[in-house]
Amino acid sequence: MDKRLIRLIFIAFLSITIASTLALAQGKGNEKERPPGWEQGEKTGWESDEPPGLSKDKQKKHKNKKSRKNKEVREEVEVDQEINSKDDAIEEEIEVKADQNEIGDALEEQDGEERESEQKEKKNKAKHKSKKSKKGGKK
Repeated sequence: MDKRLIRLIFIAFLSITIASTLALAQGKGNEKERPPGWEQGEKTGWESDEPPGLSKDKQKKHKNKKSRKNKEVREEVEVDQEINSKDDAIEEEIEVKADQNEIGDALEEQDGEERESEQKEKKNKAKHKSKKSKKGGKK
């Protein structure tokens, strides 16, 4: 008895589901949603299978889509240009710092050479003094 009841409920549920699906698939059945002149008489002024008003709407949508794409492309180009200019500025700054480092290294090298020459001169002077003092002591 329980199996028969379950089977009957299942079949009823299935048939209601199928019937409601078919009813919804039929649509509203309302002919008023079609634009005027859709099925009546000769369609004058039509450039396509759509009424003139609908085709203009599509053209507007297409233009809007194009302008949005153009705007996005322009924005991307502006961002790329901004990034490139920042990259250029960074590269220029790096070059300036490298030049400054080279100049600093050259100055340090020059200072080192000057110090070495000064030390050599001092040693030479000290040698000359010691030689003079030795010569003066012998006289």
